[in-house]
Amino acid sequence: MGLLDAALNFGAQALRSGSQAPAQTPEQSAVTATPTRDGNSMSEDNVTLEAQVARQRRGMDLPIKDYKTTVATDADFVKDTLRTKLAELNLSPDTKLAVRKNELGELELDSQLSPEKQTRIENDLNQNRAFKTAFDRLSVNQPTLDYLDNVSRLSQAYGTNNSLFETLISDRGDNNALQDIAHRYDQMRKQLANAQSTAENQRANYEIRVNATA
Repeated sequence: MGLLDAALNFGAQALRSGSQAPAQTPEQSAVTATPTRDGNSMSEDNVTLEAQVARQRRGMDLPIKDYKTTVATDADFVKDTLRTKLAELNLSPDTKLAVRKNELGELELDSQLSPEKQTRIENDLNQNRAFKTAFDRLSVNQPTLDYLDNVSRLSQAYGTNNSLFETLISDRGDNNALQDIAHRYDQMRKQLANAQSTAENQRANYEIRVNATA
């Protein structure tokens, strides 16, 4: 309301002063009303607009399907490894469990298994470098993919632009792999107000479930 009141007051003052000032010819009014802009300013605007349009196009052309394939490959590997561990202990393949990282960065299970069997699986997983690497990628790539997919769907459905989304897209096409965008997405979250702890918590709280009903 403060801006609106100021604008209204300014307009009222302009009307009062206009009634006292001498009338201008149409030519004088045109000169007064038309701001002057030099060629450099217009060129800079054109360059900015072209860069924005190009970034929007790159955002629309992101290979979301390829990103989904990358994430699905890691997710399948993680889940297959967990099912293999269940089979090694002669446990039902329908056993429900979830894996996440604890505060020390070690993998731990959330399950109804006995303490002995759960500890054995946790030890095996923490010694499996391929499993830990795939899980780490998922903890970053999955949230990034979810964000990209949601923004892409909204843009296609409503034709809207998202400035934050566009900042994630590099001007270099070879710098827009999912891992590259995931890194910039993680940095963006950390730069927002109170986002550093939020981003760290999201990664720390990431988990993947097997045989989950939800």
